Amino acid sequence: MAFYRNAFGAAELLRNSLPDGRVLFVELTVGPARLLVSEETPSLGALAPSTIGGSPVLLHVEVEDVDAVARQGVDAGAVVEMPVQEMFWGERYDVVIDPFGHRWALSTAP
Repeated sequence: MAFYRNAFGAAELLRNSLPDGRVLFVELTVGPARLLVSEETPSLGALAPSTIGGSPVLLHVEVEDVDAVARQGVDAGAVVEMPVQEMFWGERYDVVIDPFGHRWALSTAP
């Protein structure tokens, strides 16, 4: 949760933990989006992208200042997959990979 708070300004809405203290899931907001994230728990089939060799999923979040949020993400531990740039469809756009292997597309509408 700390990474998502530091990188994207996420706010935690609800946390559900297993009896052993591992996080079953956390519901969080990133801007107007709501997401559920969980700790890797192989016994429940919850595997991290790094365990299965990457992720085919791209989470897309529109933000007010993509340059600032991308920089914040990298400062918090994300890796740049595609640097911020002007795209042919008119948005500033980038892709970062969080420390858990999830890919995030960040954009700012023109």
